[in-house]
Amino acid sequence: MKKRVLLLIISILMIPTAILMALFLVTQINSISEQTHLPGQGYTGYGAAAAIILYLCSIVTAILGLIFMGKRSAKVCRAAGWVQLAISLALIFPLREYAVLFLPPLWLLTVLYLIGARKKLDRSMFQTTR
Repeated sequence: MKKRVLLLIISILMIPTAILMALFLVTQINSISEQTHLPGQGYTGYGAAAAIILYLCSIVTAILGLIFMGKRSAKVCRAAGWVQLAISLALIFPLREYAVLFLPPLWLLTVLYLIGARKKLDRSMFQTTR
């Protein structure tokens, strides 16, 4: 019951957060791409564009969480959450120091989403038969 409530709250919270962070990234992408004259900074603009796409795709993950919240087999929710977390971790390399600024809200919400969407442990697995 507590995990369902957590999944509901995080899924609802993920939608406006994703929209606001995507808008924030859109406003910052021009200044990020202007700093590509520094050595090793050539891909930060592309990383910011990929982060915008990832934030918009996290809305789909949140909607999946709302759809499959009451179902026992929420494998789709967990798979979408793990893919989102893996892509966001891969974006550290192109974003470099901007990853500290742009990605922590996504990481926090995704980890809490995965906690809420995890599979229940079956108590009968741990009981011994006599």
